[in-house]
Amino acid sequence: MARNFTAFKGSKPLGSSDRWQVLEVGGETPHYRLMLSWYDNFNSKTPGYWRIYTITDYKETGVYHRFYTINGRHFNCLKEVDYGMPAFAEVYLKTELVKQDIPFNIMLWDTNWSEINWKIYETEGE
Repeated sequence: MARNFTAFKGSKPLGSSDRWQVLEVGGETPHYRLMLSWYDNFNSKTPGYWRIYTITDYKETGVYHRFYTINGRHFNCLKEVDYGMPAFAEVYLKTELVKQDIPFNIMLWDTNWSEINWKIYETEGE
């Protein structure tokens, strides 16, 4: 059974994120990752933190985009709300993924998520 996490502001339950974004990672046979980020409200000296999860499935509800991850969790992300990433998360993408020469695209907020093939393909050498 998947653990349930919700990504939205307002009356935020524990474990919910402040921002969310989907990344298409890889070249010819891409896979997709959900990037969640949180602002650090408790310590103003640190900008916040982020997590990236590999997406394996997707379902749409009336309110949420529900992304299922490879580690058995699912995250409910409010439709059309809080999509994108803060500067500290963008720094990670520009420094780490670009430095390692990993091709990626940031998916647009209005992507039709139900049309994506979420299957993860194994590649030679993995």
